[in-house]
Amino acid sequence: MIPASLAAGLSDNVRRTLDFALENIGVCEDPVGSNRGPEIDAWAREFGSPVGSFWCALAVAKARKEGGLWLPSHDAGACNEWFFGARVLEFTSDTPVPGAAVLYTNRTPVPSGPYKGQMDAVHIGLVLRVTPVLMSIEGNTTLGKYDRNGYVQALKEVDRSRVLCYILPGIAGPRTAPGDASSQLAEGAS
Repeated sequence: MIPASLAAGLSDNVRRTLDFALENIGVCEDPVGSNRGPEIDAWAREFGSPVGSFWCALAVAKARKEGGLWLPSHDAGACNEWFFGARVLEFTSDTPVPGAAVLYTNRTPVPSGPYKGQMDAVHIGLVLRVTPVLMSIEGNTTLGKYDRNGYVQALKEVDRSRVLCYILPGIAGPRTAPGDASSQLAEGAS
């Protein structure tokens, strides 16, 4: 459950998103290193990702879906798709807010394919709080320092040196991205 000191200023959608993510702290790979486990496999199947894939974006997609927030209409398990779709919709920000997705990068441009030229987005989490410490809830991480392919969903301090951008917590709705008739986003952040 989200701490009462944070809940007061949040929309119902953001609160539901963060509550879901917090309820899944401790979801762990079984066996460790497999990118598998009952919840992880279910999230992969729900979003059409191969079972055994990196699952940080799947954890964010499931939480944002539960809260009714925007997520990519396809390839929700791919960090680069989150960046691409959010950029098209002008939904990226340099400023974190609770419920925003935090995208991390290795500062290398994608060399080819549909994301050619954009900075490679390699890990994602959900911003829980901004002050007094910028904290996120991240799946497929470790309990120690940064690792984009860990084994657990955990609370982390956001590593600002690796942040590519924040994806604001837009509400799922009728607006679509150019060229993607199924991508959903309503006006404004909440």
